[in-house]
Amino acid sequence: MGETEHDVREVMIEGISGLLAVHPRRDRPMWSPSRKRLEWANGAVAYAFSAEDPESLRGPQFGCAWSDEMPKWRYAEATFDMLQFGLRLGSQPKQLITTTPRPTALLKRLMIDPSSAVTRAPTQANALNLAPTFLKSVMARYQNTRLGRQTVLPLATRIDTSLAQWLLPQFGAGVHLVIDTDRIEALASDCSALWERVTAAPFLTLNEKREAVGHAPLNGGDRFE
Repeated sequence: MGETEHDVREVMIEGISGLLAVHPRRDRPMWSPSRKRLEWANGAVAYAFSAEDPESLRGPQFGCAWSDEMPKWRYAEATFDMLQFGLRLGSQPKQLITTTPRPTALLKRLMIDPSSAVTRAPTQANALNLAPTFLKSVMARYQNTRLGRQTVLPLATRIDTSLAQWLLPQFGAGVHLVIDTDRIEALASDCSALWERVTAAPFLTLNEKREAVGHAPLNGGDRFE
């Protein structure tokens, strides 16, 4: 399950680190793009779905699921809920969520769920698979900004999650914690500089600009200014 059909095909399946690439040739599954179906020699079958269409999950059933970049999904809550109804095969259905950190309400709930196993890795841990120019230029530019803290050093998310684990048993699931990083003095200048760069980008919609700096989308914001 990916944000769009394009993401599923180009990143999760056919991408440089997608399902086809990570298998040795002898074990590689057969990919049928028209059917959105992967089939392995041992009989295992997987289907590709887009988070743009939660209703497409009505009917199918699975023993496991892989969801990529879930915090980016437009209909994240609805899609995730529908996926849970389909995870009903086998004695213990499982699901894997891979994503760059972004403190959405859904992700935070999943991270503190006792049944979840959370692992983390900074961008530096993947250095051998990244261009040296990326590490030098992009990391230097965003490492200390709000965007960098969400994608490279997800410090705010970790603090938020730790506090939630402590408070929720006392106050119930209706409590939601939000860290207002705009009020952190050390990040103020970085946030302003990032917003200036983002607003100057003519190829981004208003909501894409707001997303880049961690703001919620606006109705009618999917337009170019």
